[in-house]
Amino acid sequence: MSRGTNLSDPRIETELDQDSADDKDLIQLAGYHAYQMYEDPTTIKVNGKEFEVIDTEFGTETGLDALTVRNVENSELIVVFVGSDQIIGDWIDTNINLIGDTEPAQLLKAKGYIENRGVFR
Repeated sequence: MSRGTNLSDPRIETELDQDSADDKDLIQLAGYHAYQMYEDPTTIKVNGKEFEVIDTEFGTETGLDALTVRNVENSELIVVFVGSDQIIGDWIDTNINLIGDTEPAQLLKAKGYIENRGVFR
């Protein structure tokens, strides 16, 4: 399945247009903007495109932060998750649990973030 295609949800567009976020945009959102702890709502520019910050969650007990933005041009939603910055503690616990049967707390938190946000319905 290629990026931009979701066969199970007909509400999601199957073709990327020129206003859609490309890999460079996603890298900048994840590598820089997700760490800025924006207050929503605000608008940010990424490589000439405007994105509205519509939801954030920072400082969770699991170390997982989240930034949700909407592309102003086409209403595309992007969720960026940031895991722990700490080597000791939740980073080690999360990564060790990736190979086990127990689902790491950060993955459970990410699922809950998506499931509990009205912007995704």
